[in-house]
Amino acid sequence: MARPFRRVADLARALTRSNRDSGRDPNASPPPAPFVVDADVPVDIGCIKVFRAENFPESGPSPWLDQPDAQEIITRRVARREITPRQAEICRSWEEHGYYVLRGAIDAETIDEAWAPTRRRSPGAM
Repeated sequence: MARPFRRVADLARALTRSNRDSGRDPNASPPPAPFVVDADVPVDIGCIKVFRAENFPESGPSPWLDQPDAQEIITRRVARREITPRQAEICRSWEEHGYYVLRGAIDAETIDEAWAPTRRRSPGAM
């Protein structure tokens, strides 16, 4: 029976070991392919003791709409027909405001149903 993992770091190291590591049963089926994250800067997760966002280095990639030249990227993507003019309008709104309101995405009945408990508790609030 395999020993239980005492720390998350032990689990992380076990998940990143190669097939050639000692201690592996030669008759066992091969492990699944490792989960790969495409980061701009490689991160050694084996040395991170507590898996919290603040313990990870900034490794990227960051979303292209968060890049300083996002407006130019939007223009290039429209020119290359990677996005439509309507999608470019949405991207520009996101880049300028940090959010986009997709009007009509949720029907009015669903919104009313979601707000109903709040309206019952505080009828004069809305």
